[in-house]
Amino acid sequence: MSIAAAGSTSSWYKLDNAAKISPVLRGSRHITIFRLQAVLRENVVPEILQTALDRTLTRFPYFNVGLRQGFFWYYLESCSHNLKIEPDVANPLRPLNKQELGRNLLRVRYGERLIAVEYFHSLTDGFGGGVFLKTLVGVYL
Repeated sequence: MSIAAAGSTSSWYKLDNAAKISPVLRGSRHITIFRLQAVLRENVVPEILQTALDRTLTRFPYFNVGLRQGFFWYYLESCSHNLKIEPDVANPLRPLNKQELGRNLLRVRYGERLIAVEYFHSLTDGFGGGVFLKTLVGVYL
């Protein structure tokens, strides 16, 4: 559900019932991040991947949001800055800190022949994450 104030370009989205659990659990020992990845036949070109990500986010504006805390509940708000790709790391699935949650709820990482996306579980489930990743790879190719 998108609700925007009159004359405003900012949108906010209510969390569904399942998504309301992840913000509460993020400070505990529960993992609230999941990762999906695609392995390609050729090496990833970071500049092309960044362009593909920018184009994909225009098709999926709901994925370009940050988590905000309201008076009684959490909600998602559109981000105005661009998400940047990152090189893959040896220790994936690092929890997002509070500052990162306010900026974006996903990370796009790349390796030699790998494109990976890490999602905060309030953003989407595995099916939606898979659709986003397949679209990103399709735009990249």
